[in-house]
Amino acid sequence: MSGGRLGGQIKLVSSLTRSGSSRGQSDSIVNAIRLRLEDAGYRVGGAPIVYEDLDGGSEERGSWDAERERANARYAAADADVVAYIATLDADAAPYSLPITNQAGPLLQISPCNTYPGLTRPFEPGEPEIYYPSGVRSYVRTAMSDDRQGHFAAQWALELGAKRVAVLHDTEPCGRGVAEPFGRSCIALGLELVEPPVAIVPKQADYRDLAARVAQHAPDLVFYGGIIQNGAGPLWRDIRTALPTATMMGADTLFEHVQARARMLRRFRVRCRRRSTRGSRAGRHQGPRRHHTRGPRHSRLRRPAGALELRLQRRRRPPASDQAHGARRRLHLPRGT
Repeated sequence: MSGGRLGGQIKLVSSLTRSGSSRGQSDSIVNAIRLRLEDAGYRVGGAPIVYEDLDGGSEERGSWDAERERANARYAAADADVVAYIATLDADAAPYSLPITNQAGPLLQISPCNTYPGLTRPFEPGEPEIYYPSGVRSYVRTAMSDDRQGHFAAQWALELGAKRVAVLHDTEPCGRGVAEPFGRSCIALGLELVEPPVAIVPKQADYRDLAARVAQHAPDLVFYGGIIQNGAGPLWRDIRTALPTATMMGADTLFEHVQARARMLRRFRVRCRRRSTRGSRAGRHQGPRRHHTRGPRHSRLRRPAGALELRLQRRRRPPASDQAHGARRRLHLPRGT
């Protein structure tokens, strides 16, 4: 560096889950990184910035992958031009890369998403020191840790009127990191924990036996800590079937496009069934019939009772000349321009 200017290039490497249902979340992070670099002209202190977007997941797992994350961390650590490693999307993947980057200099590791408490303070035996073999802290996160989320979730459960609570998790650090503090906070707030937090078997297609076991305790609220890819969908379905009146609560890891879309479809089907039930009540005509009245305004085919009608209204686009005229008016430009 001379005169406040850097020599050579500066490299940033990110390792996010670019495979599976988490792709949408990692896309938003990568887009934000690129947007900030574009604002800076991909330069800092006169030196060019090079950014590499690596995939920390695999199609086989549909989520983060331990070996891929280790390989990405080694790749970044071996390059002297890399000044920061932006990783990981999933907190469960961070323990595989953090010791590697910590021993490389150390190399700064930054995560916008990691929430597992043990990465920065004591949670499990040996944490967090086991992630910093050099003895120097080289990791920072910008997200709230799971133990605080679990505490706030327990307060919310109390406000919702819950009395008896069941707690489930997916066995991984992120899931346990929010489920166990949630359970402890529930007890501290006077809620009854029907049994200690239960670890599910991840990635099963059927959780009916577990749901039946939970239902025997008759909880009025069920909390799940874990990622979607470990079986949240089937688990949610079977718990809901076994406990149709219980409140379902989950951590922020469930807020993904795939889960939100499934919820929207479920609500859509419920509305369809309700409409069909109303239409089939006694005294209503079943099947299509024609209603004949005079005049074109009332001459139409009546739809079967219970039929679902979806109307898509297409806005008429004005002619190109009208669009141009409107733009000129908004910009106060004369017609000749």
